[in-house]
Parts: sequence; C-alpha cells; structure tokens
Amino acid sequence: MAAAKSGPAGKAIACALREGEAPRLTTAGYLYEHQGQLLSFMLSFIIIASFWAGHNRLYESVEYYNGLLLWLNIAWMFTIVWLPVPTALVGSMDTDALQKVLYIDTMLIGSLVMTATHSSSGETRSCGTPTTRRPAVVLLPPWR
Repeated sequence: MAAAKSGPAGKAIACALREGEAPRLTTAGYLYEHQGQLLSFMLSFIIIASFWAGHNRLYESVEYYNGLLLWLNIAWMFTIVWLPVPTALVGSMDTDALQKVLYIDTMLIGSLVMTATHSSSGETRSCGTPTTRRPAVVLLPPWR
C-alpha cells in the first residue's frame, strides 16, 4: 500500500479519507438532493443578470467619470458579489428572519446604489473641467 511507504503522514491521510467517505451519489441523486440550492442559485443568476443589464444601459452613455461615480460602481459591484451568500443561505437551510433580511437588504442596497449612480452619472455627461473629469475607457477596433 502506498500509504504505508509514505510514513505516518500518508497513513493519517489514508485513514482520514477512508473514515470520511460520504455515500456516493449519482449525478441525478446529487441534483435531486440539492435542488433547493440549485434553484436559489438560478434565481440569483437571473437577478444578477437583470441588475447587470441595467448597469450596462446606464454606463453606455457615460463619457466621463469622477471619484463619486467610481466608488458608487465599486459599492454596486460589492452587492453583486455578495448576493450569492444570502442566496446560498436561503437554499441550504430552513428559512429564518435574518436570511430574509440579508437577501432583501442586499437587493435593496444594490438598487439604491444603482439609483445614486444614475443620479450622479448625469453630472458626468456634461459637467467638470478636463482636470476633474476622467474619460471613460472606450475600446475601438484597431482598423478604425
């Protein structure tokens, strides 16, 4: 046995693996057993896609950005990155009040930040001086 040749560490790892073996599931069994989590992640994906589409529409017309717009965008991105956490909680255990608060507040904060971004993005389209405005990154094809 390879574990016997690799010394005490190898033996300990081999024993831990044998003792901690979970019953083997088929793919269908796994999908069935975790259907609540999978459905909540699908819902999370749909919500994030909706938020992202709104974000994309908003930033299509932004010509310049300032520090406020940058930090609002970073705050919004945090809510998007955080959303799978309360989603996982909702899909993996019995629902309680704190789960609902985390889930709903995450979406609420993301929406409020996007509203603030929308309000401040109007200012970046027309105001500021060249020293206070930073051009938004525009990628053009090399043949243009």
